[in-house]
Amino acid sequence: MFTFHQAHTEAEVREITALRYQIYVQEMEVYVDQANHEAGVFTDALDATNRLLYVRDGAEMVGAMSLVMGCDAPFPESLRAIYDLLRYVQVLPESKMAAAIRLVVKPEYRSTSLPFKLMAEGARQWVEAGVELAFCTCQPHLLNLYHRLGFQSYAHEVFNDPEFGIMVPLVMVTGDDAHFRQVQSPLGELFAKGKYNAALLPDIYKAMGHESVAMIEHPSAAEWSELAEHLETHSNERISFFEGLAEEEIKQVIALGNVIQCLPGDRVIKAGQVTQTVFVPLEGNLEVRVHQRTIAKIGQGEMLGEMVFLVGGRRTADVVAGPEGAKVLSLNQRNLQHFIEQPSPAANRLLLNISRSLALRLQRTNQTLFS
Repeated sequence: MFTFHQAHTEAEVREITALRYQIYVQEMEVYVDQANHEAGVFTDALDATNRLLYVRDGAEMVGAMSLVMGCDAPFPESLRAIYDLLRYVQVLPESKMAAAIRLVVKPEYRSTSLPFKLMAEGARQWVEAGVELAFCTCQPHLLNLYHRLGFQSYAHEVFNDPEFGIMVPLVMVTGDDAHFRQVQSPLGELFAKGKYNAALLPDIYKAMGHESVAMIEHPSAAEWSELAEHLETHSNERISFFEGLAEEEIKQVIALGNVIQCLPGDRVIKAGQVTQTVFVPLEGNLEVRVHQRTIAKIGQGEMLGEMVFLVGGRRTADVVAGPEGAKVLSLNQRNLQHFIEQPSPAANRLLLNISRSLALRLQRTNQTLFS
């Protein structure tokens, strides 16, 4: 049975930072230089002012999260920049803003209701504090999940996290009941109990703007034809992810994921990551790098990450956007697998394209080894 708590003692904080170490450093192999390996903990400079929440299953701590609350302490400059708070402070004071960071859950609990319940515990504190804007960041493959909770994309560009690569800033407008109903957020009923200034909603959305890294503009029929022609192009040296698919089928596949606009040099994948996301450049190209040396380029319509998608494991190289930047389709493992498992010609063709891409990669490796 899950029980939720807020840390108040040194022992509780020590246990939370040890859980972070287990997940971030040992499992994900990030924050290696910042962690205290002797003590087996990973601390955050904000731990002294943030609210540290955690959850137990019986006696075992299985998840934790840190809440940045503007009503408790000013936002640090680093988070002001990440969330671009300047666009909002003319509408709301920071005391009406919050953020969720450092959310960690043990692997065996990630497919359960625990991550949602932990986020809901944070949301209850936002309601009690009268928070009107709640921020977070996520990796591209998690966008659908966070959008389902009620978070919205608002920044035109992603940002580069030194540990995780590209991250997407998100905001939740806690007083927008209509949006929670539209996305059928499981948090909507909770936020409906709060007291908000509904008159501020137009100004909040004006500050947000209409840009979204999670949506691709719907092209005209002529633009779709041109895009489809480029995405289907193939040769003996490259396999298009979309080869053999009709325009409507390409639209269906793109709708499964999120389209991310990357600036030149943005890191899409970091070596060592365990995510099973497949990436497909729709415009521009991606560069595969090992020890900062470019060993391959992934062009428009080609796929990246198909091996990890099929068999799991860690990423073996860094991948960054090329010198012209790139518009990249991000397909998380669950959505893509569900599509492929459906009995349809498009699903069969997509699986064939993935298999052919792997075969071509193996062929190149053999040529390199035995030539």
